[in-house]
Amino acid sequence: MRPFLSMILFMGLVFASVHLITPVNINVKPLETIKISPVGPGHEVVLKFQRQTGENIFWDNIRVINQIDPDWKIVTYSDHDYLYCLIDVPKNKQSGEYTFEFLVSDNEALIEPEIAIVKLFVTYDQNDLIEVIPFGKEPEFFADTDNNATFKIKNKALSTARYAVTSEIVNFPSYGRKTLVHELKAGETKEINVPFKVPEEGRYILKVHIWSEDNPTISQDIHTVVWVKPTIRSKLRSIGRGFPLIPITMAPFYALLGLFGV
Repeated sequence: MRPFLSMILFMGLVFASVHLITPVNINVKPLETIKISPVGPGHEVVLKFQRQTGENIFWDNIRVINQIDPDWKIVTYSDHDYLYCLIDVPKNKQSGEYTFEFLVSDNEALIEPEIAIVKLFVTYDQNDLIEVIPFGKEPEFFADTDNNATFKIKNKALSTARYAVTSEIVNFPSYGRKTLVHELKAGETKEINVPFKVPEEGRYILKVHIWSEDNPTISQDIHTVVWVKPTIRSKLRSIGRGFPLIPITMAPFYALLGLFGV
């Protein structure tokens, strides 16, 4: 029995592997360095390792074995299929590479533990972390109506982030709006509707400010022109507020319209 058991263990040693699923998909070779780049300060890096090895044996544990700063917050857990390691990048962490050595093992000791080396590259460069894409074909916007301009936010980082959005009509600060965007996973792109409302028709500049709720230093502004069409209601309101050039014989009629539009 012993030779047979030794052969089984040997086969396990030969074929066991560590497979990282996210944020990059790679089969980790012993002592191979995995580079996770870029990640944002204040964001969360989610490492998901597959538990099953090539011999239908499962990894059970993962832990950091090298010395790291205590301000890094690391949580590990597992389910039936995966081992998870969540790394919170400190908000004030300087740009640069940070190394984590993980020991992956199984409870039955049927296979030798493996070491996976992960290097995180932290950056404050906005262009590496986020991209805002304005709407392609301009939709129709109407005066005195709740409008929505559609944008896409792309999380270019390999870390999870939450972004907030504020919209503002330039020179009309009272028309500002704020909407919260759900978290964006590594590399994820989401379409958002940015609300705005103006009382009258015309050409307006819509300013959109997007920032990371986890770290407000990560932000981006975008300006776009919106053409707002009139509605019957907005026309009536404008008549009630102003003095349009109309024939004197029609003045009582337009004044009455203005009263109904208010």
